[in-house]
Amino acid sequence: QIVKEQFLSLITNELKTPLNSILGYSNLLLERPLGQIENNQVKIIKRDSEDLIHKIDNILEISRLEKGNEKLIPVLFKPEEMIKKVVAIFDKISAEKGNELVVEIENVLPPCLIGDLSKIQMCLINLISNSNKYTANGKIVVSVQQFDQIFKFSVMDSGCGIADDKIVEILYPFKKVNTENTDHGTGLGLAITSSFINLLGGQLEIESKLGQGSHFWFVIPLKISNEPSPEDSNNITFTGYKSDTIYKIILAGEDGEVQRRLAIALKALNFVIEIAQD
Repeated sequence: QIVKEQFLSLITNELKTPLNSILGYSNLLLERPLGQIENNQVKIIKRDSEDLIHKIDNILEISRLEKGNEKLIPVLFKPEEMIKKVVAIFDKISAEKGNELVVEIENVLPPCLIGDLSKIQMCLINLISNSNKYTANGKIVVSVQQFDQIFKFSVMDSGCGIADDKIVEILYPFKKVNTENTDHGTGLGLAITSSFINLLGGQLEIESKLGQGSHFWFVIPLKISNEPSPEDSNNITFTGYKSDTIYKIILAGEDGEVQRRLAIALKALNFVIEIAQD
């Protein structure tokens, strides 16, 4: 078991280093004037790199969950804003698949809640992603309801649905239900989501009918806060290379060539670069 954990940690980090480099260079290329064909090709490289990194992160996450190392980190957050931002991630891909993506918020939610924002977001992202994967030219509804200090988060789709005898199976790691719309994913998304929801004090519930769609939801306790609303961290723009402020970036890694190329690109943006020796 120890050897397995060490191997997973080593190989995933070794894979993420070149992938992050590819992703970084893709972002730099997209900032340059490119032809439509070249722009689309770089976007494909960027999308597939992000997809691979996400799969690697899922493998690391399931390993942490199996060891019982995952803990809750409560923070102050704005629930309505969180829901809308998570859904906005899928606006483009939903439109490309002909799906109508709808947000339904029952009544007025409290301005601020206290809970593990990162895990709640990841649960919703995995559920919406799953619905998009198995729905085409249909509808996906993301909703939240409040019952005092209990909150119900729901994702409902009109996709291909799941057979009754397969519903339990999809919550197991690396298990996927074979359908004509299936992809080459790892089968970890719902397993991680279910484990996160258990940590949050709830349980992932599923209702589905083959050929008619699926309904995923979970109910968790969240503390209502009277503290002032937190600053929206997503509105903070990093503008070191656009202002008089000089930021230092320390590059660390074993691939000297990647470091050298990144250093050249970052120096052009007015960053001070220092290469870590050890």
